[in-house]
Amino acid sequence: MTDLTKRTSPEVGLDATSAQRCRFVPELQAGVSLAKGDACYVDSNSRAQKAVSTVIGATGSHLAESKFDGIVAEDFISGSFGVTLYGAGAIVGYAASGLTVGAHYYVSNTAGKIQDAMQGATDRPIAKAISATDILILR
Repeated sequence: MTDLTKRTSPEVGLDATSAQRCRFVPELQAGVSLAKGDACYVDSNSRAQKAVSTVIGATGSHLAESKFDGIVAEDFISGSFGVTLYGAGAIVGYAASGLTVGAHYYVSNTAGKIQDAMQGATDRPIAKAISATDILILR
């Protein structure tokens, strides 16, 4: 299991057209410092937190998925307001290269990161590579 490396030049970026059509959660407060491209979820206090595979959301007899609500498109310091998470349908320029088209990606066991393998046997992917550099957010 390997965490994806976020690109630095150009920076991680959200496709503007997909941002208009995707599911998003606006106007949150940052519960921790967030960096552009971090995988996040909304906690019970309506704050954006870095997603991590050990924080479980939906559960059932064949499901125990990690909490995930979207990708943050800007940097935020802890406690700041205005955080928007971009979820299902968003296209994110994430890696400099090396993604395998069609591969699924999951919440990592490192907070805020995305990795190439699921941590739990019943987790669902959060993204899919649509090019060597871009991911499509699935949930």
